[in-house]
Amino acid sequence: MTQLEGELTHNPNNAVTGSLQRIVHPGGGTMVRKVLNRQNTATTPVEWRASDKPRHWNYWQRESLVYESTLAQELVGSGVRLAHVHTLERHTDQQITLCLEDVQGRTGAELCLQDYADICQAWGCAQAWLLRSELPVQPWMSRGFLRAYTGSKPVDYALLNNARAWQQPLIADNWPQELQEALGFLYAHREALYQRLESAPQVLSHLDFWPNNVFVDSLGQVVLIDLGFMGAGALAEDIGNFIPDAIFDGFMPPENFSLLQDRLFDAYLTGLRDGGAQVDAVTLQSQLFASAVKYVWLGPLLLSRAGAQQQHSYGGAALVDANAQYRARGMTLLNLCLWAQQALGR
Repeated sequence: MTQLEGELTHNPNNAVTGSLQRIVHPGGGTMVRKVLNRQNTATTPVEWRASDKPRHWNYWQRESLVYESTLAQELVGSGVRLAHVHTLERHTDQQITLCLEDVQGRTGAELCLQDYADICQAWGCAQAWLLRSELPVQPWMSRGFLRAYTGSKPVDYALLNNARAWQQPLIADNWPQELQEALGFLYAHREALYQRLESAPQVLSHLDFWPNNVFVDSLGQVVLIDLGFMGAGALAEDIGNFIPDAIFDGFMPPENFSLLQDRLFDAYLTGLRDGGAQVDAVTLQSQLFASAVKYVWLGPLLLSRAGAQQQHSYGGAALVDANAQYRARGMTLLNLCLWAQQALGR
């Protein structure tokens, strides 16, 4: 019987992740066991249902197929690697168990600003390699991620113009006054932002690129985990996720948004050029700014939840200071709306 060391933090709403645990490796040490599920339950939120369609952003088998592909070999020498696979077992057509390396290194709250820059530079170099690699287009690669992901969120966009929603104490006390108009702009121009990214050259992207899904190991290599969304994305799309998520999930203060934007964009651009990609900095920055559309749904969601007595951290495990969280998210949303305006030349 496998000895269990403990549950690991993950999104409990996503039906694809049946469980995520640290277990004892039979040969010594530990490994991470991840169970992938095909089945949805009666309590699965509609926006987190597992899909049977290989191009769907939440295709249930994708992570196992990434590990079975040649991607790990394609990344050798790029400064980025995947976690090693101990075992991959398909029990039925409903469930897959992955036993993966328990990566040792810095991740999440342990990462410093220099780590962030090193991660973005390494991923830029790796994506430049992937642009010219022999990795063929795979059926499992997600397509149109941003449009599909944001479209799956069951939020009420009418709240953007609802005076009572904006008068709630958490909102009135913590969000900038100009945010209501800015969020309206982001929503009204979402189609133009989707098209900007969808018409750009596509590269294999992580698409869930945030501090908890990236390690810097003892050799200084960047290790990617949680590969379930991987697929086609525009250059800079992952960096456009990394910067705001670092703030939304409490790893960096909201006052650092401009610093992160400038430092991480420069690092990513350097990585792309180091990897041999011929990229125009202005075009690349426009794609970074357009990626703000990923968060078009977050304003209405936060408006709908502002009346709750308690606010939780990622995964719902811990209570957080509601005012501090709403202040940080309001400031970050405003910066993202400014990104959208700049992407469209406003």
